[in-house]
Amino acid sequence: MPRYEFSDGRSFKFWEITLSGRSLTTRWGRLGGKGQSKTKEFIDERTCRRAYDTLVREKTANGYELKAGPVPGSSPAQTLIVARDATLERAILDSPDAVEPRAVYADWLMERGDPRGELM
Repeated sequence: MPRYEFSDGRSFKFWEITLSGRSLTTRWGRLGGKGQSKTKEFIDERTCRRAYDTLVREKTANGYELKAGPVPGSSPAQTLIVARDATLERAILDSPDAVEPRAVYADWLMERGDPRGELM
């Protein structure tokens, strides 16, 4: 499931979208929260896909960035993982010998489906 995130210094939000046949589910909310979701059924798969593409274009035009999940328009096997957190990365750089910042970052990465978390 593609996950998009938006932050402008005051607002920190996520938005996810899942396409399954004639069904389209979106989930959104504040980063770190559970959020809320909505599922909509369409008359056919083609109409559903068009709605999916339109919503993704709208969100990216509004500043949301793809953070993890299948690349829009790709096969499910192609997955983009770009989870990054500047604050956690800075903590690691500030204390390169400390274990705790790396463990926190590893957990954060794994929560987002990033395989680098298991390597840390």
